[in-house]
Amino acid sequence: MPEPGSDTPALPEQHDGHLHWPRKPAPVARAYTVRRFDPVAGELDLDFVLHGHGPAGNWARTAEPGSVLHLAGPKVAIIPPQGADWWLLAGDETALPALGRFVETYGGTVPMHVFALVDGPQEEQSDLAGVTWVHSRPGVSDATVLAEAVESGAPRGGEGWMWIAGEASIVKELRAVSKRLGIAKPMLDASGYWRSPESDRPLARLRLLREQAVETLEARRRGTT
Repeated sequence: MPEPGSDTPALPEQHDGHLHWPRKPAPVARAYTVRRFDPVAGELDLDFVLHGHGPAGNWARTAEPGSVLHLAGPKVAIIPPQGADWWLLAGDETALPALGRFVETYGGTVPMHVFALVDGPQEEQSDLAGVTWVHSRPGVSDATVLAEAVESGAPRGGEGWMWIAGEASIVKELRAVSKRLGIAKPMLDASGYWRSPESDRPLARLRLLREQAVETLEARRRGTT
């Protein structure tokens, strides 16, 4: 995306089949899951959540027909491991595109349990069949609300694969749930998509970066990046 006050963004360059990202000026970019792609119509859908901050949300808030985005990717592909007895996927509203892709394209036989946290019934997406919709509650953190629902509704027994994504504190709480459920580290995929102002403190940021580095190394060992 263009930097504030500019119409021309800094872009990566392609060399030897790889994208090289300049450092100065560094591109203003964010990673998104494609919600839908129609190669015949030449259409690609992205869902934006407006948090009130962040370059992508701010761009989407003022976007109109003719506004330009530059796309590169795919950057990461998630390949669920073989041999799981069940799948459990959970996240907040920023994880809905990825959850939607899982739900709409799944053709396997392993039972899949999906939990999505949204503000209320008006934010549910009725076209996503089989999703357990969890609603925010006044006076209770979103991390606690979603963690309670996931732990209560998760299968017991067998070996599960767990995919979690969303705000950093939510992912942290769901990590704790995965341990209580006995999910082995190779069977956990976790991604912190964004940070609320409460979790955007130096120590919390350092912990998140460390966790993301560990996840990237584990994903590379599994061949999913």
